[in-house]
Amino acid sequence: MSIQMNTYVIRGVLLQKKQYHFEFEDLEPYMDSPFGGIKHHDGLCVLNDGICGRYIAIGRVIAKTGANQGFESGPVPVDDSSVVGSGDAELREKIAAIVGCRLALNTYVISHYR
Repeated sequence: MSIQMNTYVIRGVLLQKKQYHFEFEDLEPYMDSPFGGIKHHDGLCVLNDGICGRYIAIGRVIAKTGANQGFESGPVPVDDSSVVGSGDAELREKIAAIVGCRLALNTYVISHYR
């Protein structure tokens, strides 16, 4: 069994698995793969910590590394104008439809193992 890792810059919410209960089947269409491009479903992507069970990240991926790689082009610029703003209201509503409540959005950098 091998482990794959990608690093993501994601705008959305980071939930503690213990606080929320989701059926795998409900989240599966939104889950990203370690290979290929970013998989968004209805504008959302889910990163489910299946190894340690610590978090579920739900949101819009801004950048993603290749499997077991870093950002080859160097640092990823994440300024307020490219991340926060016009898409936040719609993003917040889409996440609320899955989670069941409105939550504050943040920008996260996550090294995600699977």
